[in-house]
Amino acid sequence: MGLRVKLSSLHTCSAALLCGPLLMQLLLFGCSGSSVVDANEGSSPRDAVDSNPSAKNVPEPVAPPTASETAAAPADAKPPTKGASAEDSTASSLTVADAGPLSDAQRAVFWGSTDDEVPEVLNAVKRENFDTHFLSSDELHQYVLAEKIEGIGGGYIGVGTDQCWLFMGWQKPSLAWLADYDRWVVALHWSYMAFFEHAASIDEFIRLWDRENRTEAIEILSKAYADRDDRKLIIKVFREARHKVARRLRRIVSMGKRKRPTFLTDPEQFAYLKTMIEEGRVRPLVGNMLSDRGYSGMGESAKKLGVVIRHLYLSNAEDYWSYPDVFRSNVRGLPADERSVVSRARASKPINKDYRYMQQPLRGFIQWLDSGVDRSRSMWKSRPIEEDEFPYTWFTTPPS
Repeated sequence: MGLRVKLSSLHTCSAALLCGPLLMQLLLFGCSGSSVVDANEGSSPRDAVDSNPSAKNVPEPVAPPTASETAAAPADAKPPTKGASAEDSTASSLTVADAGPLSDAQRAVFWGSTDDEVPEVLNAVKRENFDTHFLSSDELHQYVLAEKIEGIGGGYIGVGTDQCWLFMGWQKPSLAWLADYDRWVVALHWSYMAFFEHAASIDEFIRLWDRENRTEAIEILSKAYADRDDRKLIIKVFREARHKVARRLRRIVSMGKRKRPTFLTDPEQFAYLKTMIEEGRVRPLVGNMLSDRGYSGMGESAKKLGVVIRHLYLSNAEDYWSYPDVFRSNVRGLPADERSVVSRARASKPINKDYRYMQQPLRGFIQWLDSGVDRSRSMWKSRPIEEDEFPYTWFTTPPS
């Protein structure tokens, strides 16, 4: 999941109470998880990435969000050109190349699908985590997921914050949808994007998250998003998340130096992400896996643009609910091929203070969904692990 931020006052839950348990289930959605493995379980890296680096940063005071900041999905920072639409071009001309700015018609498709509604309540397994924003990841061994996604291209869809940029640096996708049901997570991605565009180097990008440079950073955000209705929210979230992101970026640097190059140690990865943003190929949006608009829209857009979804990152979201029909439909609707992968994390913090990491072919996951499997736990059989063990599973077992 991630390091969390608690709202100073809870939203009212009246809508959820009126609509009953189904709506409460639809609002459940997270960003990192709990345990399980099967006979395919593989490596267990034992050298942990520095999990407690020193941090001099402290959060700035943040006022609670206003009703307008929690009620509506943000407008696109890079809307399609006025008048362009998918109907303006043939299917062949909509097909996205691996590099180069998107055409007006391509942008209309990519940026034109509908966001999901922002939930009134950010739900969680534990009541004390209700209305909590997870603004940085606490997954310490994500490098074990890199091999299966490195250089596979295609499309990326993922939840969370810094995880998306880490995986995209390895994958090098042609398009990326950064989809989370928490509007604060989506708002934080706009800060990442503005700083990528502004920074000429990795060091400058990291520097913008440091406490002593927060005034400069806010000026960059204010200028970049001067015409956006949610500019104040973007800056508010940056103020709240800055020290958490700064700490997390140091861990990603450590990971890149000790385990596998990352976008913060590899200039080529950093440049690739920067170019993707400049070409309009990265879109943050409010996306709820248990809603029927956001993910279905991403799937339809990917198909129109001729882009196969090669990496679907779920973190630990599946731990929060059994698979409803809308989730099955959303996953089935994503165009996939033999190289498409789904990645997960399952919390095992009481034992190893981290997660178990799992991947499987996306087509294989769809087969399991078609078989009627009720949740991710049903696909793996758990086994005991040691405190210095961080299991990785490449799961290819078909449903029986």
